[in-house]
Amino acid sequence: MNAMPSLLGISRQVRRQAKRAADKLLRRSSIEAGGTGRRWPHAGLRAPSSEILRRRQLAGARAAWLVANSPYAAAVLSAWVTNLIADGPSMRVTGVSKRRRTRLQSEFSVWWDVCDADGLSDLGGFLQRVARSEFVYGEAFVHLLADPETGALRLRLWSPEQIDPHLTRDLGNGVKIVAGIEIDAFGRRVAYHVRENADMPFATPYGTKRIPAEDVLHIFEPNFPGQMRGISRLAPVATRITEVDKLEDALVAKANTAALFGGVFYRPDGGGFGEALPAQGADGEYGMEPGAMIFAPPGYQVEFTEPPSTEGAVDFLRAEIRSIAAGVGMPYELVSGDLSQVNYSSARLGLLEFRRRIAALQRNLIIARFLLPVWRRFLLLEGLAGRIEMGVAMSAGAEFVFPGWAQIDPLKETQADAKAIEARLKSRFEVISARGRDPDVVDEEIRQDAAPPVQQKEAA
Repeated sequence: MNAMPSLLGISRQVRRQAKRAADKLLRRSSIEAGGTGRRWPHAGLRAPSSEILRRRQLAGARAAWLVANSPYAAAVLSAWVTNLIADGPSMRVTGVSKRRRTRLQSEFSVWWDVCDADGLSDLGGFLQRVARSEFVYGEAFVHLLADPETGALRLRLWSPEQIDPHLTRDLGNGVKIVAGIEIDAFGRRVAYHVRENADMPFATPYGTKRIPAEDVLHIFEPNFPGQMRGISRLAPVATRITEVDKLEDALVAKANTAALFGGVFYRPDGGGFGEALPAQGADGEYGMEPGAMIFAPPGYQVEFTEPPSTEGAVDFLRAEIRSIAAGVGMPYELVSGDLSQVNYSSARLGLLEFRRRIAALQRNLIIARFLLPVWRRFLLLEGLAGRIEMGVAMSAGAEFVFPGWAQIDPLKETQADAKAIEARLKSRFEVISARGRDPDVVDEEIRQDAAPPVQQKEAA
């Protein structure tokens, strides 16, 4: 009878040991990313689109706070917008005759300066605000309007929070509203439910207005199937930026502490304050000045403090900033402003990868999701107003070319382009367009330069 409990206890212990051994073997033999253990404390992101809807609002608010307060977040945003947009793209009309192309380009240039419904900027400045919103909040919303006086196209940028993030409901027959975006049974966006901008005076946060989807441009980069809203591009590094800011504050405090190099009066015999100490300052401390000699009272000695060291802190801080730069897909030098360890090869390698990413976003996000829809709506409204023929409005296309990149070594890169053209590996059109120029304009300028002085004067 007495042996039974001990046998049961031994049996349980053996089973527990066997289970631990099996779990350990399973963890070692399986795919680590799909296993368990202390190295993977998180369960993972099982429903990323739904999680983005829940977390995007707070992530965007924190990102907005960071770009307003953190120098690294501000540097990342500035470099991102500057490289993605610069001062705006150049436009070349296609699909029509040269005469009509010249006229359309001239009219679009005039509209470029007055496109903003709020009158704050031209199209280049408007694009910069769109890019800023897309970076900070992960998305930008643009309302396509018709000017009430002229019927011409006007653009208005919305705050992402105007698309009611809390409005989610089933309308029946497959029609749903998800985070303020209405979709039909096929999954197509049919409308946006918009409320007033809370930052505007006298705005009311109650009630929404239904705007048809064809009048709204939603610019964001969907990374997961079913993703309805965007999330801040600072989301992967926001926590690390916050920690780096704290680290810098701690290093500054440590340096200030080290500057308070002072001493402590004490009596080696352990006696009390029998003798008068030196005169105290207004703050109750015994002041020390550079080069000063302090005379301690009889029986007292001064023991100087050891200032705290910051050795190795700079290298650790540089490694953390590199991690931030990697998280936003940007060269370290653009984030930190530190060019002390850069040479031509490393700078070119880092910038080429970053520029490839920017070029992809310019084509797939800015041109495809913003500029081409704006161009089509511009032509439609101009045609309806009778300012251009409807046939031209229906057939004219456009090519947008963003300003070219500044050359790291102009001589080497120009020689390389010239040899590529000579070897028929590149065309002049490709090389000139990559520098943000219109090849037709360049050829016309070259013809004017080659013309005799009399002809140049007549052309002017």
